Amino acid sequence: MEIRPVKLADAAALAEIYSPYVTETDVTFDTEIPTAELFEEKIRRITEFYPFIAAEEDGEVLGYAYAHEFRPRSAFVWSAETTVYVRRDRRGCGVGKALCLQLEKMLKGQGIINLYACITDTNAESIAFHERLGYKYIGCFENCGYKLGRWLGVVWLGKTVGGYDEPPAKVMRSGEPGKES
Repeated sequence: MEIRPVKLADAAALAEIYSPYVTETDVTFDTEIPTAELFEEKIRRITEFYPFIAAEEDGEVLGYAYAHEFRPRSAFVWSAETTVYVRRDRRGCGVGKALCLQLEKMLKGQGIINLYACITDTNAESIAFHERLGYKYIGCFENCGYKLGRWLGVVWLGKTVGGYDEPPAKVMRSGEPGKES
């Protein structure tokens, strides 16, 4: 299995991986299946600053992970929200862990210190997965979304991957020279 940067050509495969989570689960609050074109736009937008990576084996995309802005104000630049999705038939095979560990390494290399995961409160499997990766429970927003005929909350977990130097080091764009990627 290879972990590599996502390409625009991966958009259809990413949409295919994500679609069953939208239509069959409450893992995501999305209610409409995204198109490949929407994923292309997401790839463009995210990779302007953050890493967006894929796991591939024998030319097939097995899963993907990316980070995005935690909050829009500049004081939050040292924090990022992480996302990971794995093809449902490849869950439990180490794909998600490999993606998350590589994403974490890349974000730390950018100078990002705090990683956050926002997970539907009914998704005990993802909560446990993140806890095994060192994320700690922060809190829950109860009943903040409605999908599949019920109210759902979100659990926030966090992980610190750097030190709190004062002043903090500048955060670099993903792949910017001078930082590990």
